[in-house]
Amino acid sequence: MGAAAFARPPPHRVPALQARHQTVFGAGRADARLLILGEQPREREDLEGRPFIGPARRMLDRALQAAGIDRGLCYLTHAAQAFQMGAARQAPPA
Repeated sequence: MGAAAFARPPPHRVPALQARHQTVFGAGRADARLLILGEQPREREDLEGRPFIGPARRMLDRALQAAGIDRGLCYLTHAAQAFQMGAARQAPPA
């Protein structure tokens, strides 16, 4: 299934998505036996359009290396494919 198969409302209709630059789809092997799932892309990932880059990549690479897992055998993605400004700093509902 290609990236175009995912329908979503236009960003101007979803206030939380107005700050995003692009959708960040997953990357990696289609036949991967290990899925690495992050919460949502951060600003740098949103700008570059790739998952797990910058500080997230360094942290993930250290964890994979410690576990003896080859990153090249994984599929990387996020539960949400769009960066939501301030979402990481918002408190959960009471």
